[in-house]
Amino acid sequence: MVNGKLIQGKRLEIKRLRRGTESTASCDVLFISTSEKDRLPALLAHLRGKHILTVSGIEDFLEHGGMIEFKIRKGAVRFDVNLAAAEQEGLRLSSQLLKVASNVMGGDDSK
Repeated sequence: MVNGKLIQGKRLEIKRLRRGTESTASCDVLFISTSEKDRLPALLAHLRGKHILTVSGIEDFLEHGGMIEFKIRKGAVRFDVNLAAAEQEGLRLSSQLLKVASNVMGGDDSK
């Protein structure tokens, strides 16, 4: 649906990474499936220092060091942000994104 679309002059490319077969080297945003819950600490440790925005629907994702956690609240998809985790990776999240987040934890702009 969004594969190939342009966002701020960059072409969006969706790839499914399979365990051990593809690198995250060209990845800017990584969605971590709930099927990876048991491997989450190791996965996030592997991504440290790679400046990749991590996103997931895994419960307590932010507490493990993830950056954006999707949640269903009152039948709608919402998200929380771990600003400190993003800042540790040298990522700056836009103020517009932070304004629409349900909760922002850590960082200088905590809600």
